[in-house]
Amino acid sequence: SWPGYSRFDVGPGNVDGFTDLSVGVKWQVSDDGASTPIALFAGLSLPVGGNEFSSDEFDPSVGLFWAHEGRVSLFGTVLLSDTGDDTALGNGLGINLPVGDACGGCGVFVEYVGIFPEDGGPQHSLNAGVTWLRADNLQFDVNLGLGINDRAGDGSLGFGAAYRF
Repeated sequence: SWPGYSRFDVGPGNVDGFTDLSVGVKWQVSDDGASTPIALFAGLSLPVGGNEFSSDEFDPSVGLFWAHEGRVSLFGTVLLSDTGDDTALGNGLGINLPVGDACGGCGVFVEYVGIFPEDGGPQHSLNAGVTWLRADNLQFDVNLGLGINDRAGDGSLGFGAAYRF
């Protein structure tokens, strides 16, 4: 995964740059066909981002992902991350929006993300994106984010890929 490019307005100027890449693994813990599938996650950030957007270390994270298919298709995350200097709890809640069969395996989502660092105030963002299920086991996505408080980044552009083994 790559959150991509971020920008923060700081006083009279701004700080912008590329963020770190991350790699991870999800393990499905619910039964196949569950109405609310649940997966555990373990990941590691790779310190390739700009100075303002990287801890310059390999930072671990663990979490839980869930989804629910019903009248409304919801998904969410709970994630604990350690950047060496700080620990943060993150959560997300999103909705998948129906787009029909016109785009051939595409999906659209909107989500709220809150990050609650140990040393600092919360960061709140809204994200939206498009997913493309290229094959049964391969999905790509592109997403845009908008910070909704002063501690969150003003905006972000990200790309992702997921392969199911």
